[in-house]
Amino acid sequence: MSPGAAYRHFPDKNALLQCVAERGFDALATAFEHTVPFDSTAKDAADARKRFAALAMAYVSFAGAHRELWRLMFGPFGLGPSGASDRPSTYDWLGKCLSELANCDIIEPPEPEHQFFAWSAIHGMSDLQGSPALRAQPIAASVERQCELIICALAAQR
Repeated sequence: MSPGAAYRHFPDKNALLQCVAERGFDALATAFEHTVPFDSTAKDAADARKRFAALAMAYVSFAGAHRELWRLMFGPFGLGPSGASDRPSTYDWLGKCLSELANCDIIEPPEPEHQFFAWSAIHGMSDLQGSPALRAQPIAASVERQCELIICALAAQR
């Protein structure tokens, strides 16, 4: 393939990078769907906690496995409007898990800032993989602890 071949399909480099970022979000949504199917529901409080932690682990694992794509997805090319996808956004999955926690009386019904707080904590952990701050324990244990801290912080709003 020649270096200019991509420009037969994309008007410029920015459009190409935006498409790659969109495909990254599609792949992340696929990982989420395998982990916590969007049309499924938590059976009880323990299941709601488990699903929240599993979703967070899928997020952190995806970031670790696809570092450069991850950076592209959350850089300027991944911030544009979503394409014509019929799937829920990856942010919708987080809202669903937080709502399940609220439905089980673990946390208050989440406000938009609560969802942003939970996302930023998990996203920050995803970005910090490989940092000395996270080397003290296995990543799965760190993710579980982070999820418990998020739940405690959101429960304290009661």
